[in-house]
Amino acid sequence: MNTHRLRIIAVLAAITCTICLFGFKMHNPTNLNKTRINGIAEFHLSIMYVNCVDSLTLSSWNGEEITSFNFVLAPREGEAKLIEVDGSTLPEEARKYMISAKVGDRIIIDRIRAQGAKSKVTLQPAMYELTP
Repeated sequence: MNTHRLRIIAVLAAITCTICLFGFKMHNPTNLNKTRINGIAEFHLSIMYVNCVDSLTLSSWNGEEITSFNFVLAPREGEAKLIEVDGSTLPEEARKYMISAKVGDRIIIDRIRAQGAKSKVTLQPAMYELTP
């Protein structure tokens, strides 16, 4: 195998392990994402929708204020893209990645830090599969 394929396999394995470690149950419809992008808690996000909105904001199910998170675009083919975000609004760079993504690519929102009523909390990761 060439080194490019090995890198792709390593990135995909790392993402898979991260999801498994957090006990993320993607196919259970009662287990919606605990965080939402523009209010969307489902596991699918339309590329067309991303293209139509001016900004994308991450929010918490319980109303905690999102202070930072990692945005990962994990394409079905190619290398994953990571952006560390301060605040709750996805930067334009992340939106551009999503618009240029292909159907079936996944977005992982991980290491979500938020300010709760009394203390700082870390929220569960969220994953979205991109649809047309």
